[in-house]
Amino acid sequence: MSDYGTLAGVGALVPTVSGTAYDFAATTNPTSTTVTRLLEQISGVVNSVLAEHGFTTPITTPADVNAALDGFVDQEVAAIVAGLRGSGRFGPSSKSMVKMGYMGLISKDVADFIELSKTGFEQLGAARSRDSAEGIGARTTDASGDDVAPIFQREAFGNVTTDWDS
Repeated sequence: MSDYGTLAGVGALVPTVSGTAYDFAATTNPTSTTVTRLLEQISGVVNSVLAEHGFTTPITTPADVNAALDGFVDQEVAAIVAGLRGSGRFGPSSKSMVKMGYMGLISKDVADFIELSKTGFEQLGAARSRDSAEGIGARTTDASGDDVAPIFQREAFGNVTTDWDS
């Protein structure tokens, strides 16, 4: 079972010729098993990028964030399904597919989507244990435990500071 997206959600984005939602089954192209596996794969990529940005995965609450992730994964998988059926941005005539493959393109889509959404997800209440910039630091001691002078110091580049308290 995938963390985000559903067969019905993908089917709604891949309508049949008559305009109704596509109903995946064991005999359709692609099969329901294939689409379920795609949902799992893309959910895995989404969780990986979310975890990289400090989110606890999978995100199940708040509902707004979960709905956004469901919709995003449904849309990405629907694009793959359209490609498997010979059309869309993952279809056989796609130039970007030849260069990157569908997982390369989707990984970029996921990274862009999470980058644009991460602050909003956090403000909506998605659990985030750390900020992705948290690992940036400075070495303050050497291997023997002695203090190390900072690489850049005040006035090192000709600037002059003013002590406003004196």
